[in-house]
Amino acid sequence: MKGKMGRPVVNLVGKKFGRLTVEAYSPQEQKGRSALFRCHCDCGKEIFATSAHLQSLGTRSCGCLQKETAATLGHKHTKHGHALNSKKRTREYISWDGMKQRCMNSKHPRFKYYGGRGIKVCQDWKRSFENFLNYLKTNSMHPKPAGLSIDRIDNDGNYEPGNIRWATQSQQVNNSRTVCG
Repeated sequence: MKGKMGRPVVNLVGKKFGRLTVEAYSPQEQKGRSALFRCHCDCGKEIFATSAHLQSLGTRSCGCLQKETAATLGHKHTKHGHALNSKKRTREYISWDGMKQRCMNSKHPRFKYYGGRGIKVCQDWKRSFENFLNYLKTNSMHPKPAGLSIDRIDNDGNYEPGNIRWATQSQQVNNSRTVCG
């Protein structure tokens, strides 16, 4: 099996990683240098996960395992159960926090490309993670697929309802500004 650039790809089809069974290799969908595979979770959902995340067991389910674990712990540390501590945060929470940091924290290494050029997070989402999560749920964007990241559809627009999606690394690159200099 060959990936992009003709590099060999380890065939994971048919193997099981945690609750995920690998169904197919996705050659058009690659994140960096790690191949993406379509996986079926024991709960019935389908996600894409990188070979690196699967093999390291960084991705073991569609997100259902983390939700069950959070429910078992009783959401003691947060209202929403998505950030139990700095090491146990859901993919959605990490995306929300990263979005806010890039736009609002002038010390963030990528601030100049976001907040520094006027990109903002809408007030509703800035105010609370629950508002952001509710938007994802009501717009069929929850749970966040493994291997994808948050992207603004209009690259010059803000992080706001109607202007976000989950995107592959190649979609992100195609949607970025051309930097001259």
